Parts: sequence; structure tokens; C-alpha cells
Amino acid sequence: MPFTTASPPLPEVPDSISIETFMFDENYGRYPLGYSKPPFSDALTGKSYNALEIKERIDHLARALSKELGFKPNEGSEWDKVVACFSLNTVDYLTLAWAVHRLGGILTCANAAYNAAELEYQLKDSKAKAMFTCLPLYETAMTAANKSKIPKDKVYILPMAPAITQGISAPGHKTVEDFIQAGSKLATLPSSDRSWSKGEGGRRTAFLCYSSGTSGLPKGVMISHKNVIANTLQFVTHEKPCRDALAKEQNIPEYTESCLGLLPFSHIYGLVVINHASIYRGDGVVVLPKYDFKILLQTIQHFKLQMLYLVPPMIIHLVNQKETLKNYDLSSVRACFTGAAPLGKETADDLLSIFPH
Repeated sequence: MPFTTASPPLPEVPDSISIETFMFDENYGRYPLGYSKPPFSDALTGKSYNALEIKERIDHLARALSKELGFKPNEGSEWDKVVACFSLNTVDYLTLAWAVHRLGGILTCANAAYNAAELEYQLKDSKAKAMFTCLPLYETAMTAANKSKIPKDKVYILPMAPAITQGISAPGHKTVEDFIQAGSKLATLPSSDRSWSKGEGGRRTAFLCYSSGTSGLPKGVMISHKNVIANTLQFVTHEKPCRDALAKEQNIPEYTESCLGLLPFSHIYGLVVINHASIYRGDGVVVLPKYDFKILLQTIQHFKLQMLYLVPPMIIHLVNQKETLKNYDLSSVRACFTGAAPLGKETADDLLSIFPH
């Protein structure tokens, strides 16, 4: 007996381009840059960048990092151009990732909950040449960097809201903004993938994420450019019928939405599902650096979020606080996406009663 799916056929997956090209070149099917929602907005400050600004920031950051680290887009192996990111969620996290890809390098994403010894292991194992961190994690980052022989002047800062940094400072370290300003005055770089042959996107590593595995030390998982591109197309294609129906219902050409960017960007769920699939289809990600129940509810209400990307413990917390939820307007929410652990039917039904749309 034949089985069919409601989803359209999956388009051919490009295998000779970088993630950065795929995400920002409209020839590869992404939602038009000029009509997309701002890809990233800081929930705590309201700061945001539109899609064209993000594209420019990636280019300027890549130029500056090329000069700073000596990384050339079309020279050397990606394994000679590994940059670590040990940070809470920020609006610049993916800008950094895509700038590293612009240079033909690898971003190794480190869990923000790591202690210094755990981070040290990843820095050494990945052979990272430099690291970006944030002020709340600065002490841990510097301890690990020192033991990994990453010089102090190769540790850089991703800015965050004052409510999170709480007066912490790190004088003497360059920031993402410093690089972007400097890069705006430097010469344009060639594309890192301009000479890639067919299949090279599947052979080149883009992200090196560390899994706990089943035993022993964490394992570096090599995620290729094609891996992320294919996964992004799978999500976007699968949801297209639903989005087409929503657009028709609302009498608009195409449906885009604002979604929650709370889950760790270092984890594959946050990295691909939230930050690649959402941005590719023109959605906006509202970024929160950590879980705070009251701030989460305020964010949903203020930004009128339509999609919540959650994990079961967060959902259980939500359904157990129904009285608190009555103090907030959460009517904008149309869907919740959950993963990483099982979700019981009873809990799912409770969630549907809170968000009936």
C-alpha cells in the first residue's frame, strides 16, 4: 500500500555552497531579505537588525577577522580556521557563525553551562585559534583559555544587555562591534565557496558541536554545510502547506512570524531549527539569554510571539502556573515546538488549553 505525505517534494539540496551563501543569497530560495522580519531582536533591550543589516554585519565582521586572525576565504583547510563561541544567547551569535563560514572556517559552539575544565577540553580538542565569549562567562572563559594556550588578545566579547552583564567589565578585549566597525573600512573579501566543487558542501565542516556520547569524554560532532542546508530545507518544506493556509486565512501573500529564541544556540535545536530554518523563511527570532519565567511571559506579550520553541521542562512549568499566565496576554501564540525529551499526552493537552489557537 503506497503512503504519501502532505508536504511538497523536497527541493534538490545544494552541495557546493556554504551555509552563509545559502542563508543570504535569494537565488537559493530564502524569503526576500527586504521583506523579512528582523532576524534577531534582543528581548531585553529591543535592539534589532534587519536582514540586509545582518548581511552587511557578517561581511564586515569577516573582513576584520580575516585581518585579525590571518584567515583567508579560499586558502587552507577549515581545520586551520576554528573559532570557539562560549556564550549565552545574543543577537550576534549567528552573525559570528556566518562570518566564520564566510572565511571558510569552523565555529565550535560550547555549552554555556560548562565549567572551566569542560571548556578547556573542547578548546584543546577542537584546536580553536580564538574564542568569543560574553561578560557573564568571562572568568570561566579566561581560565579555560589560559590553560588552552589561547592568548588573552584572542579572546573577544559578544555584547549583552546591561541587565545581564550587571556591571562586569573586561577591559582590553575587542568586541564584535569593534570588529564590525573596523571591517567596514577594509576591502571586500571573495566568497569562501566560489571554487567549491560538487559535493564539497557535504565534505566541509561548518560547526563542531560536542555531544556527551554514551561514555567517556564529549565527542566533537562534525556538522557539514550541506547537513545544515538539508535540515533547513526539510523544516521549511514540511511546514509550507501550513504556512500557505495561514497566509490564505489572513489574506496576505506569505506568512512569516516572530518566534522565541530562548533555547541554547550552542545546541543543535537552537542552532538549526530556530536560527537557520526561521531566518531562511523570513521569520524573526526574539533572543533571550536565559530562562526567567516572568521575563519569558513579558517577552511573549510584548513581542506578540507566534511560535514558541520549548523543551518539556519549560512546558511543565507553564502548565503548572496557569494562574500566573492569566496576568499576561498570550493570545498571539499559534504553536509550540518541543523536542529533546518526551512530552506526555496529558501535559500536551494542558498546553493546548492554554494556547487554544
